Amino acid sequence: MLTDQRIAELIAEKKSLPENYLDRLRPQQQVGQIYTRGSLSVVGDNGSHFRINTRKSTIDMRDFSIVFIYEIQSTNQEYVIARYNGDHGEHQNTIEKETVEGFHIHKATERYQKAGKHIESYAVETDSYGSFTAALGIFINDMNFTLPGLGKYMGGE
Repeated sequence: MLTDQRIAELIAEKKSLPENYLDRLRPQQQVGQIYTRGSLSVVGDNGSHFRINTRKSTIDMRDFSIVFIYEIQSTNQEYVIARYNGDHGEHQNTIEKETVEGFHIHKATERYQKAGKHIESYAVETDSYGSFTAALGIFINDMNFTLPGLGKYMGGE
């Protein structure tokens, strides 16, 4: 189990994106699939291993996910720390008994793990993005990634 403090430390750890990060994260079409997918592994400044997975619908541009995963190399365990989702239906925060709709961000919490739920089961609605591109920019900043030669993400819609 990851504590809330450890989750915050992993997010705060500086992570540098490689020159070709957009090519790797841009979802690629797979034969016979309605979703395109991308993936990129990154090692943080403190030696932690992370992966970013992207998924985007070919039918509905509002249906996407950008997932931040912490990987423990020695055990092959992985934890989803955050998931920036598009508008693809309702989500239920089961502990709070509340419904989240529209664009939303899943956040890893200690309390959901203790309740036997997925670590990132808690979600909050957001109006900070309305597209995959904007969500990726917010995600890069929020998860403390830096761009090659630029530092923080400076893009937009």
